[in-house]
Amino acid sequence: MSRVRIFTGIGVLLLALLIQQLPSRVVASLLPQNVQLEGVAGTLWQGTAARAAVIVDGKRFVLGRLSWRLEPLSVLTLSPAAHIASVWGSQRFDGRVSLGLGGTASLEDVSLQLDVRFLRNLLPLYVGGQVQVTVLEALIDDRQLSTIEARVVWQDAVWAARQGDVALGNYALDVSGSDGAVTGSIITLSGPLVVAGDLALEGRDWQVDLEISGPAVANEGLRPSLSLFGVPNDKGFDVVLDGQL
Repeated sequence: MSRVRIFTGIGVLLLALLIQQLPSRVVASLLPQNVQLEGVAGTLWQGTAARAAVIVDGKRFVLGRLSWRLEPLSVLTLSPAAHIASVWGSQRFDGRVSLGLGGTASLEDVSLQLDVRFLRNLLPLYVGGQVQVTVLEALIDDRQLSTIEARVVWQDAVWAARQGDVALGNYALDVSGSDGAVTGSIITLSGPLVVAGDLALEGRDWQVDLEISGPAVANEGLRPSLSLFGVPNDKGFDVVLDGQL
């Protein structure tokens, strides 16, 4: 029995040493095809990429310079986890990412900062400002958000109109949920456009129920856009939307 333990210990040690010496370019071959790394250096254990990007719906989102540090024990338990950080101009990402059996993925202690203009690549929304995301924990199972505890803050939000940018304000979205049922509450921190309401996500079904008011709703550059998806009321607009991801 003691010999078995000795040989097992030696095998684990050799495996750890082997992983430590594997070149970082091995990482690129293990990643999905929609993740691109360029200028890779270091080892599988700890390395950097001069430039990283993710392809979403045929569109390329640059992450910038990326670094990672793999946790040794997570590899031995077949649930690899790594601390990942990236920098691209004012865009920042820092957090712990892990992959589990069955295709699950989890995020912990994530901090993300980016320019909200990236939304223009996904939706025809001409908005601006900075977004700060703090994720305490999140679990993605079968490509669906199963568990989350997070806060999203939109600072210095603006609407880009033909007559010039319209200042909106500062907003916060608190999100929480488990077992596939996610809810969120939107509040206005400051600004001429007051937004309050809730959102819900269950599986791939989502709902949004908002009240929009404040002096900014009378702006000639903003009001026509709000009327496209909102119903006018005495104070501003009611926005009730639903759909599937």
